[in-house]
Amino acid sequence: MKNIVKKILTAAVALTMVCGAFALAACGGEGEEKHEHTFSSEWTYDETNHWHAATCEHKDEKSGVAAHTFSGDTCTVCGYTKEDDSENQGNQGDQGGTETPADENEYIMEAEDVNLDGIVGGDTSATPQGTSLIVEDTTAHGGKYIDYLFRNETFLEFEFTSSEAVDDATIVFSFRGKYKEFTFNNDEVQIFVNPELDDMYLPVDSDARIKYNDITLGLGDPFKEFTIAEDVSLREGTNTVYILINNTDSLVPTASTMNAKAPTVDYLKITTSATLTQVKYSGN
Repeated sequence: MKNIVKKILTAAVALTMVCGAFALAACGGEGEEKHEHTFSSEWTYDETNHWHAATCEHKDEKSGVAAHTFSGDTCTVCGYTKEDDSENQGNQGDQGGTETPADENEYIMEAEDVNLDGIVGGDTSATPQGTSLIVEDTTAHGGKYIDYLFRNETFLEFEFTSSEAVDDATIVFSFRGKYKEFTFNNDEVQIFVNPELDDMYLPVDSDARIKYNDITLGLGDPFKEFTIAEDVSLREGTNTVYILINNTDSLVPTASTMNAKAPTVDYLKITTSATLTQVKYSGN
């Protein structure tokens, strides 16, 4: 009987020692400092799910794994977009966020902020000029745009400074039509970068204009962006993008102050590696 009791006690002690060994080996077990996993506040995602990736040594750990919740093509939780390819998606694995790459900067320059002193336009029954060319519209970027450029030799000049000389600028305009559908080419609506101007404030060399593709604007269409040129050179310091109405093809031939076709202008957008600052005229 004593031998049986002794064997039972010996087995119990052995089992206790084995269990104790397993407890000490466990993550955060008794006798060890507990490890709390840490996770990034940014979302990581794939085509199906999003989650917070571990920032501690346990790289396989994930927090908050869930399926995407789409509104249209974009997940409302993490920002994943179905149309983006994997190289452009933010936070795919070790990739960064969805911001514009550090070597590219996008600048929107509002048309209503240019100098309108002395600028005379055309309309169906009046001769708008100066700040009368500015129209308030909630569908426009910034809530305003420039109208009434329907007059031959009317122009707008976007002035800005550049932090350095570059050859990588992309020029984009946001245009909308009026009165009817029409098409214009790069001679009828001329666009220049840093043109030399004569005493009448017109370009000395009309052939120096940007040669962009024909643009068609439909009646009732919203403002739309049109890429005018890529790899454009900017100089360090002051620059200008100059747009000149150069035609006598009136959209409303019977109107007394209209003698040309022209787009309404919402903004100029420039993408470049330089830092740009628009010169804004407070008088507007």
